[in-house]
Amino acid sequence: MLSTTLHAGQPYATSTFDSWERGWRSLLLRRWTHAAEADDVTVPATGEQMVAVMVSGRRRVRIGARTAVLSAGDVSMTPPGQSSRLSWRTEGPEPSAMLQLHLPSEITERLAAELGAVHRPDALRAADPLVAETIRTLERAARDGAPDLYAASAAEFLAVHLLTRTVPAPPRHEDARVRLLKDYLHAALERDVSLADMAREARMSRYHLIRVFTAAEGITPYRYLMRLRVERGRRLLTSTTLPVGVIARRCGFSDQAHFARVFRRATGVAPTEYRAAN
Repeated sequence: MLSTTLHAGQPYATSTFDSWERGWRSLLLRRWTHAAEADDVTVPATGEQMVAVMVSGRRRVRIGARTAVLSAGDVSMTPPGQSSRLSWRTEGPEPSAMLQLHLPSEITERLAAELGAVHRPDALRAADPLVAETIRTLERAARDGAPDLYAASAAEFLAVHLLTRTVPAPPRHEDARVRLLKDYLHAALERDVSLADMAREARMSRYHLIRVFTAAEGITPYRYLMRLRVERGRRLLTSTTLPVGVIARRCGFSDQAHFARVFRRATGVAPTEYRAAN
């Protein structure tokens, strides 16, 4: 991490926020503001998976033979045990700042064993809006005084996402457990379904379920369920005169507002607009 390395008497980066000081122990999140440029900075290896997201500015970074231009929203990932020697130069007048997240090794190692994952995220620049927004949300939550339980839940979620983001090719023959779960989800659209319910139906652990299902379908079980619910909503909107609130309940949504948010995200229009256009 860039905490104490000095050049010409000046720090390469200054920490302006530290989640440890807010009482969080399940993960470590820091905000750094960088010097305009730096050459040959050594970042020592840690035993933790590190994930960083640029929150402001634009800078050109070089690590060994790899170079990239990082802008707000871009994500960088460094696996455990890997040190780096990097240089950078800020482009433009805005200072360069980033949020750097350390995921504890006990979480990533346990989940990697459960998932059977051998992939350890390593990228100088990656586009992952989910990770970027989750880390920004974590900073806001820490500043607002969210408890450490919030951080622990986020650490588990991010670890699973990162360990499964490189998805293997789908198997030639559909896994019987995946087929069983898909049948269950089709029949359970009106019910409140949790990941634990899905894992029980598929006879797998929750994390193994995510890995196997995502490998087979290209999306997580939750996203598959949302897609089924939106598809049912489309059919009911165009083939019935049921009120939107009733359709929302028949598609398994808690209320009409939740249905409208998910439907708009999937289709680009509100349910009422979709019905009128179709």
